[in-house]
Amino acid sequence: MIYKFRFLFILLFVSTLNDAFSQPVAMDFSLDDCGGTNHHLFSELDAGKVVILDFVMLNCAPCIVATNALSEIVSGYEASHPGRVRIYSFGFLNSYTCEQMTAWKNSNNYEHSVFSGGEEQVAYYGGMGMPTIVGIGTNEHNVFFK
Repeated sequence: MIYKFRFLFILLFVSTLNDAFSQPVAMDFSLDDCGGTNHHLFSELDAGKVVILDFVMLNCAPCIVATNALSEIVSGYEASHPGRVRIYSFGFLNSYTCEQMTAWKNSNNYEHSVFSGGEEQVAYYGGMGMPTIVGIGTNEHNVFFK
């Protein structure tokens, strides 16, 4: 019985710690993706788009599963709301190169933009595991999900 309480306490502590590091407002960026196209987050949000930031590790099977699910959800939404949602996958580590991220994108048949490194953003959003997924929207740049 005591182990159940310890487990519950640890779970609540980790959940509280995770929330303590998360942010209610997005961190702006203006970055070139691995294809050379510039993306300015706040401009996308101000134009009425929803942006999903997907932070991944290249050797992470759950990251691929999550990105597949995101891609499927967004493609279903695209039919009725074309161009309204963007998925951006970032390498969790700044040491990931565009060559590695592009190879990851191509080997998984993804069509969305990928970026080489996102350590600063992961720290900002309080990512504690991979994948870390952040949903952002509105012209107030709200973080709706992490």
